[in-house]
Amino acid sequence: MSSASLLLDLSSFFIPLGISGTVLAVVCASVSAVALVYGFAGVGVGALSLWMVGTLLSLATGFAEEWTPPIMAAASLPALVLTVSIVRVST
Repeated sequence: MSSASLLLDLSSFFIPLGISGTVLAVVCASVSAVALVYGFAGVGVGALSLWMVGTLLSLATGFAEEWTPPIMAAASLPALVLTVSIVRVST
């Protein structure tokens, strides 16, 4: 088995895994942002821990040289924290 066919076989597994990790990270960042706006610290911290897991799973797409999902997963939390800060200051 050549390395190209092995990479193709691994890509068929790692790309869906990485995309599902990205979806998990973005959803958990959203849940954490909403929880922090309303003052539910326990839910916010739980969602942040799942965001870390999703971000690490999104790195699986790096095996196929696809870097958009990890960038989206990593950027979701700072963007939502900035949004939460603006909402908390304005109210």
